[in-house]
Amino acid sequence: MNRNFRAGTLERVVREIFRVAREAERIRAGALRDIEGNFRFIVGRDYGGSLSRHFSRRELHDLIDALTVSLPNRADTGAWSGTDRDETWG
Repeated sequence: MNRNFRAGTLERVVREIFRVAREAERIRAGALRDIEGNFRFIVGRDYGGSLSRHFSRRELHDLIDALTVSLPNRADTGAWSGTDRDETWG
């Protein structure tokens, strides 16, 4: 009887582990869908248009110049190069 008791207990523990694993996978899948939806929202935004509506070209140039000074490592990568900036913001 002791052996049957242990086998039953072990079976319950294994079933519980599988149940929790399935629940965790369901939660993870939902979280991934949420993240994907958030990225779609971000990508769909018109950031260039928003910047143009809220800042003049001179203000945008000044902001990018300030970022270039504040983030020198980014300036080294060419991410804030004058050519890119001028092509983007005129």
